[in-house]
Amino acid sequence: PSGYPSPRLPLAYVFFAEQAQAFARRGVEIGVVYPELCTLRRLSLRALLGSRFQVETSVSSVGIHQFAWRGWNPGHARLRHRLFILGARRLLRRYIRERGRPDLIHCQGAIWGGVAGETLSREFDLPFVVTLHSSEILRAQLPPWKKTLVAKTLAHASRVFAVGQALATEASRIAPSAEVEVCPNFINTEFFTAPERAIPSGPLSLLAVGRLISLKGHDVLLRALARSQSDANLRIAGAGAQGPALRDLAEKLGLAERVRFLGQLDREQLRQEYERAHALVHPSRLETFGVVLVEALATGLPVVATACGGPQEILTPELGYLVPPDDVVSLSRALDELQATYATRWAAAGPSCRAAAVERYSDEALVSRLRSVYREVTDESKGSSAPG
Repeated sequence: PSGYPSPRLPLAYVFFAEQAQAFARRGVEIGVVYPELCTLRRLSLRALLGSRFQVETSVSSVGIHQFAWRGWNPGHARLRHRLFILGARRLLRRYIRERGRPDLIHCQGAIWGGVAGETLSREFDLPFVVTLHSSEILRAQLPPWKKTLVAKTLAHASRVFAVGQALATEASRIAPSAEVEVCPNFINTEFFTAPERAIPSGPLSLLAVGRLISLKGHDVLLRALARSQSDANLRIAGAGAQGPALRDLAEKLGLAERVRFLGQLDREQLRQEYERAHALVHPSRLETFGVVLVEALATGLPVVATACGGPQEILTPELGYLVPPDDVVSLSRALDELQATYATRWAAAGPSCRAAAVERYSDEALVSRLRSVYREVTDESKGSSAPG
């Protein structure tokens, strides 16, 4: 994976870890090798003792053997690229010594997991597949040297997946010879379940989930809430650099009593927030997919989101509202419509919201699909290496 949870950042890229767990629960022997390169902004004597380019191994609760290389991001993209490959190479050698030779490599993310996977595939004579998640690709903002690396990766992969159609389209422009299939992210629909919800006697409770950064559009949501006729309360789960500015904005807009910033939540806390909410609002400026939308649907919540890439492939009119990104007026109108129709339309929509999430994004269905792909890839690899 291009990212993975660590003791320092236990919720970073948690959906990569949850996908690995889904495979392990269904009998796939799966291991993870991950070079963790921390930002130098976190550098301290204590941190240096914990991350000194050493290899650490662990076994998860579901039997996943995890090999991590704890080091530092030098702050230079080309050097980071080389370090990531160096760490991945070292970890894969260690993995093979201790666990045996894998049948294939699945890279989560082109930068840098996929790029490293392409190198290791050639060096160790292993097939690899890659799933694309990058907003950098979706924005078509890769610098030429990165675009060259990504194009090489996609051209040499046995299979290329993108988590959404918009991302697949941009990837195809980078590597026209690669066949890019859409394979969405998936969630544990047995963990995210739908409780029974009564029609609220007071204001609606809205939930927003995402890092407090400009890309997630929380500033637009606050302005829309202040403009709307809705008296809904808003709870925002997440942490990030924009936290102080967003709190100041809520105060300035007169929303201090209606908006609560929850900070970073663990998975159990997040599930509880979904269960207590009446709707999810996701005002992002750009999304390659939108995992939180699917999690919310699985708990029976209607969703108000922006058409910013992935969400328009998830939401239908039966599941919520789509509005343009960065559009305060449209978002405020959607919030008004949600409140006006909640009792007559959305209060009873929980089962249909959940059914849509389970049918399209359950881990069981998508693990089954990928296992079939793995078999095809390994059979092709054995066939191509057979004598004669």
